[in-house]
Amino acid sequence: MPRHATPALGATTVTEHSVPGNTAPGNTAPGNTAPGNTAPEVVLAAEDVSIDFGGLHALDGVTMEVRAGEAVGIIGPNGAGKTTFLNCVSGLLTPTRGRIWVGSEEVSTLRAHQIAAKGVARTFQAPFLMPKATVLSNVMLGAHLAMRAMPVSNLLYVGRTRREERMAAERAEHTLSFLDLARYRDRVASEIPHGVAKLVEVARALVQRPKLLLLDEPTSGMTPSEKSRIVDILAAVRAELGVTLVIIEHDVPFIRTVCDRLVVLNFGRVLAAGPPDDVLRDEKVRQGYLGQLGTATLAHHQRSKDLSLFTTTRR
Repeated sequence: MPRHATPALGATTVTEHSVPGNTAPGNTAPGNTAPGNTAPEVVLAAEDVSIDFGGLHALDGVTMEVRAGEAVGIIGPNGAGKTTFLNCVSGLLTPTRGRIWVGSEEVSTLRAHQIAAKGVARTFQAPFLMPKATVLSNVMLGAHLAMRAMPVSNLLYVGRTRREERMAAERAEHTLSFLDLARYRDRVASEIPHGVAKLVEVARALVQRPKLLLLDEPTSGMTPSEKSRIVDILAAVRAELGVTLVIIEHDVPFIRTVCDRLVVLNFGRVLAAGPPDDVLRDEKVRQGYLGQLGTATLAHHQRSKDLSLFTTTRR
């Protein structure tokens, strides 16, 4: 794995009312359609995404895009709509209005398994593992999404089913090795540390071979050394696997280190977006979100360019 995080790929302007992509008139799919446009392809685009729960506007006109190879962080106070947005992107919720594209395909009304088949994988705030199964078996579940064997073959465990099961095991083994988790392969999930369980969930998502990985608070509950490790892992996921990342996180030094751009949600709306340093200096963000961290903590984040907590050296 690389020993240093990959450099930023440059900022793409995202505003609350921007229309994703550079589309020709009448073209409903976002993307780089203008002649001579050499910008990386749009992997994820959301246009005016809104969802209501009774009288509550959990998301209210969210528009953003994420281009291939980027790591985009979504931050904001609790209840701002961050996880709700990921739930809409991954098909766990259907927006009340607005549209979502993965690549050139609209996925706004598709089910979760259909969106996963288009190259979208995700993790959750709390590791969602089968507690009595081994780490290897938990990771293999991700590979099973791509299995195509017929029901009879599955029942008899012959032919294509056997071949696909072997391939799933090989992919899971490779992914565990890539994330330096091979020593846990035969451990029961209920017996592994919380930080390891979070990484096992990342492994299960990566074994699907996604083009877009959605991470919901990947460092929550982790120790400082585990956070340092996941910085390095995510850099490798981008550099070696070419996976685009969308990350929800409350840990400001972590998100500042890992992400090329930040999008701030507040009360379901986009409050600010842009390069991390610009966003974290924004007065609206300071008052509406970062002020909750405490003025001393904020001052430390803004003064310190050497985030020593997050060295990207593998341990």
